[in-house]
Amino acid sequence: MRGIDHLLPVYEIFSNKNWHGRAETGLVLQNLIQLMSNLSTTQQSLVIDLVKRYNWFCDNDIKIMLNDITDKLSTILSKEPYDNIYALPLKLLKKKNTVKSPDPLIYKLNGLYFKLKENLKNVKILENIENIPKNPNSKDLILLFDDFIGTGNSVKGVVDELHQITNNVDVIIMSLVGMTQGLKYLDENGIKCVVSKEFRKEISEYYPEPTNQENLVIMDSLEELIQVKGYNLGYGSSEALVTLERTPNNTFSIFWSDHKKNGILFKAPFARY
Repeated sequence: MRGIDHLLPVYEIFSNKNWHGRAETGLVLQNLIQLMSNLSTTQQSLVIDLVKRYNWFCDNDIKIMLNDITDKLSTILSKEPYDNIYALPLKLLKKKNTVKSPDPLIYKLNGLYFKLKENLKNVKILENIENIPKNPNSKDLILLFDDFIGTGNSVKGVVDELHQITNNVDVIIMSLVGMTQGLKYLDENGIKCVVSKEFRKEISEYYPEPTNQENLVIMDSLEELIQVKGYNLGYGSSEALVTLERTPNNTFSIFWSDHKKNGILFKAPFARY
């Protein structure tokens, strides 16, 4: 797949996934084509296969997922009502003044989705866990919102911090997207999660043996181009193929990290900046 032979599959993927017409499409397409020009035929084939399954969520997709998780929450509350419900972004207290991806979700939810569902109208929005009222009772519920759950480590860290403040209330993690690996880890630690989309590892759990191992070797050769330490197969070896408002570092780094070869800069298709 040398020369311009890799262009047609890329254009077909964008067309089949209805990615044309987005504000960022031109730049994403340009950077992906440039990236492909720097790869071997074997590497190109894997990247094309991964892009076919890539999840690039637009604003409308996010609205649909927000509606989905609030529908699921509404169903839970219809079976188990609470005296008080508090909703806040999922982030550590030391990062309370840092704008993170969960922050805009909270405002979107408060502005529309909570108001449209009868049993969510009285949800109280808080800025961080420091604002949780003292001595909440066992019939109170705390909702921690995020856009993406990868390994689950960050979620558990926030829940552990929350339990230092109060441990007698129910906690539910609300996220647009979750990786099976992280959701399983949280479930094993007694942390309940509600997500709209769930994805498994996109190489090792997608392809059968021995194809998955062969493709992991190819991905390793792709990551050698980038040399981003600590992100082999994405953070925590998550093997994700996800872009929301930003691209989580759990996604394969070949898609979000720039790299240089022979002095030429190759820009990432789904950059994190």
